[in-house]
Amino acid sequence: MGVNDVSLQAKIYELIRDLKDPMMRIDVASSITFLADVYRLGRASEEDIYNDLVDVCMAVFKNTMPDAAEDELRRMAEEKAKEFLDIIRITGTARRISRKYGLTF
Repeated sequence: MGVNDVSLQAKIYELIRDLKDPMMRIDVASSITFLADVYRLGRASEEDIYNDLVDVCMAVFKNTMPDAAEDELRRMAEEKAKEFLDIIRITGTARRISRKYGLTF
């Protein structure tokens, strides 16, 4: 597991740490990891991955902040999705470069 993978895992934990339901924590972590893998494999566009990340983050925020306004939750979800996408992009770039030069992470 490379440094960027650890950063992704840390960001996932930051998102799910307030979830009380262990199964929801697992589902959210698995969903984000899956989306990262799909992006790295080039199976979906950046826009599709971003939209799915927003949906996942919205589900978490609705669960952890049920009294917050919908537009505030949406803003927070979009911001968090951008953070995830930045990490996923960096990881993808690092892997492509390492393959180019015959290195592995």
